[in-house]
Amino acid sequence: MSSVLGATVSGTITDSEGTGLENIGVTVYTSSYNGCGTNESYNIQTNSEGIYTVNDVPTGTFYIKTNSENSGFTKEYWATGDSVPDCNTAQTFQITSSDQTETEKNFQLETEATIAGRILDNQGAPIANIAVSANLVDNPCYWNTSGNGHVYSDNDGYYTITGLAVGTYYVATQNWSTGYIEERWADGGSVQNCADADPVFINTPGQDETDKDFQLEMGATISGTVTDSNGQPIANLEVNLYDTACGWDQKGSAWTDANGDYDITGLPTGTFFI
Repeated sequence: MSSVLGATVSGTITDSEGTGLENIGVTVYTSSYNGCGTNESYNIQTNSEGIYTVNDVPTGTFYIKTNSENSGFTKEYWATGDSVPDCNTAQTFQITSSDQTETEKNFQLETEATIAGRILDNQGAPIANIAVSANLVDNPCYWNTSGNGHVYSDNDGYYTITGLAVGTYYVATQNWSTGYIEERWADGGSVQNCADADPVFINTPGQDETDKDFQLEMGATISGTVTDSNGQPIANLEVNLYDTACGWDQKGSAWTDANGDYDITGLPTGTFFI
């Protein structure tokens, strides 16, 4: 005799024509910050008919998202009525007992759009392993915690963000550990001030936006030491740096070492709070 360890969550993933999609990753997850974060998660893939079933889900409040990387379809989040591409508008559902069955948590995915470009330094040489994110937001100075797409530049500096739905995106590099200044994409060249960024418009499913290039500069460094009231160093403490020019825009982060020392790199000119 088998025992039930938790609830069951199921649904169907289809394309815009209603055809079931096979091998689409699905994640049922908890988050402490709307649908954009992930704490505890449970993963599965759809079968040949596009059906997924996640078993042994404990009690709690959950979100669901698709993981459509390399599938040719959009990444979306579950919501009542229809799935959505913006993690901020994802909806939750409740599991209150181990014998609960949640059905029809369905998604309808569109053909993915892409945003691509190249990352260069100020001498025109390609930069590898720079994180690039596209965010489906109205304000270029607001950033989702996970983004709608997140990739790294390859050895030749090229990047392609996939799985994007129709919408307005802002694209940025995130270089806190590389020494390069974080920048946003703009028509005339990448910019350091978030308010100067330009949007990238995805108007139709399957649209490909190219040449969203960046030219990065090395930034300054802020260093310090964190101690307790007795002057003893505190290790493994996160130190964050903010620029208030764009509304508490986080510009850097570092963790203290065994001696309490930290270095925040890749900083532009400006006035900051730590």
